[in-house]
Amino acid sequence: MLLSDTIRSLVLVLISGTALWFFLKGKLKPVIVIVGLTLLILFDLISVNKKYVNADDFKTARKIKKPFTKSDADKIILQDKSHYRVANFAVDLMNDGSTSYYHNSIGGYHAAKLGRYQELFDFQIAKNNIQVFNMLNTKYFIISDDEGKPKAQQNTEANGNVWFVDNLIPVKNANEEIQALDSLSTKEEAVILENDL
Repeated sequence: MLLSDTIRSLVLVLISGTALWFFLKGKLKPVIVIVGLTLLILFDLISVNKKYVNADDFKTARKIKKPFTKSDADKIILQDKSHYRVANFAVDLMNDGSTSYYHNSIGGYHAAKLGRYQELFDFQIAKNNIQVFNMLNTKYFIISDDEGKPKAQQNTEANGNVWFVDNLIPVKNANEEIQALDSLSTKEEAVILENDL
């Protein structure tokens, strides 16, 4: 590829140089040289651009305005007008943007993930700790059915946006804090660092 680009560039330089030399010798009119150089520049621009931009790079306005089509699961979930979050296990939960297009997702993609939230995912959500899902107000799960199509499943135990707890469990450090979630009943208890008491 480098060799062919080098040869093409040399040919264009030789043609341009020859046209300018004939112009300086008075054998070509300025208009012809300007038109010729313009055509050479356009040829160069178009041939280079076609290597990087092709028909696949152009999308219809409708496709850009609605990049994700609603699945049957999305349609069912969107009928619920309350406040909730969705966990989509039909895709990679922490590296997907399609769920967030229609719902408040507990996952999603971001190049710089929040460290604490990533730890919560690694230590609790990845283990399917239902109490943590409840704590995050995850009212719906999207899973794949036997045919691989997304299917909505409701979690009736989601805690909601806000709730009051009866008991605070003090812990010494962040490791104990994340481990305490293993057996925490999030509707009645909350974990707090001793330093924050």
